[in-house]
Amino acid sequence: MKFGVLFLPSIGPSGTENTSENYNDMVDDMREYAVLLDELGYDAMFMTEHHFEVEGYEVNPNTLMWAVDLAARTERIKFGSLGMQVASWNPVRLAEDIALADQLTKGRFIAGLARGYQKRENLVLGANWGATIASPDKSEANARNQRYFEEALEIMKKAWTNETFSHDGEFFQIPPAGIEWTHPETTKGVENGQLTEVGLTPRPYTKPYPPLWQVISNSEATVRLAAENGETPLLMMQQVETARELFNIYKEAGGKDGKELGFGENTALVRDTYLADTTEEAREDFSSYAGDTWLKWLAPYGFIEAMKKPGEESIPYTMETVMDRLSIVGDPAYVSGRIQEFRDELNLPYYILFAYNAMPKEKVMKSLRLFAEQVMPKFQD
Repeated sequence: MKFGVLFLPSIGPSGTENTSENYNDMVDDMREYAVLLDELGYDAMFMTEHHFEVEGYEVNPNTLMWAVDLAARTERIKFGSLGMQVASWNPVRLAEDIALADQLTKGRFIAGLARGYQKRENLVLGANWGATIASPDKSEANARNQRYFEEALEIMKKAWTNETFSHDGEFFQIPPAGIEWTHPETTKGVENGQLTEVGLTPRPYTKPYPPLWQVISNSEATVRLAAENGETPLLMMQQVETARELFNIYKEAGGKDGKELGFGENTALVRDTYLADTTEEAREDFSSYAGDTWLKWLAPYGFIEAMKKPGEESIPYTMETVMDRLSIVGDPAYVSGRIQEFRDELNLPYYILFAYNAMPKEKVMKSLRLFAEQVMPKFQD
C-alpha cells in the first residue's frame, strides 16, 4: 500500500483572526509538515483547494504554487491537489499551470480534480461560462456541472498530448473564430492568416501528463468518467458497502476499452485519521480540535448527512457520529486494524490520512510519526 496525507489548510480554530501574519505562520507549519512527511516515508502530501474562504477554515486557493514551493524543500515525496475546482478555472490555463508545476517539480505533482460543490467559488470564478455546482440531485444545474467538467478535461488532455489543438464544444471554442494572425515567425496553427489552433508551452514533464485523480462523493457518473479517463478515484465519505459498490463500477467501466482492472486497482480512500498513545486520548484530542472544523464548517455543507446508512432517516450531528462512521481515531493497534479491514474489503492500494492543521502542531506531528512508525510498516509491500 501507499500512504499520503491530505491537509485542510486552516488559519486556526474558530475566532482566529485571518491576518497575513497568521497565514504566514500556517505556511511555515505546512512546510514543516512536508519535510517531516518526506523524512517519514509517506508517498504524497495533498491539499484542498477553495476560494474566498475569509472565515479561515480552508485557505488554499492554489495547490500548484504550494507543490512547487514544497517540492523545492523536499527530496522525493509527491504533492497534489484534492482537488482543483475545475469549474472555477479556464481549462486551458489550468492545463498550462499543471504542466508548469509538473516541470518545476520534475514529475512530483498529482493533478487531483473536483467538480466543486460551493456556490461562492464556482458561481463567481466560473461566471463567464455559467459554471454551476455538483450536487447529489439530478437537477439540470448538476448535469451542467458534469458536462462542463467533462469538456474541460477533454480540453486539458488535448492540450497536453498535441503540439497544437483546437476545440469546439458547448462551453468553449478554442481558439475563437476570426482571429487574424500574420506574424512571420509564428506560423503553427495558422491557416490563410487565421489562427485555427493553439499549443501549450510547456508540455508536461510526465508523459503523457501527470497522474489524474478525481475526488468523488457518491456520483456513479463521476466514477465512470474517472474510469474512462484513467483517473484514480478518491472516495471521501462512503461506508465500506458503498465504496465496494463504486469500486465495482470503476472496475466495470475501466474494462470496456480492453483495459483489465482488478477490483480495487488504481483506487484511493481518504479518512480522517488521528493517532495518540491511547484510543481514549486520540478521541478526546480529535473531538476537541477537529470538532471545531467539523461541526461549524463541514456539517452545514452536508458532510455529516452524507454518512447516513441506507434507509436511515436522520443522523446525529455530533463528533461521535464523525468518529464512529468516518474517522479512524485511536491508538496504533486500533488504526492498524481498521486499515486492515479496508485492505481486506476493498483491496485498497492507496490510503490517505485527512489531517487538520488547526490542531496543535505537536499533536499533529506526533500522530503522523505514530502512523509512519507503527502502522505503515505493516502494509508496505
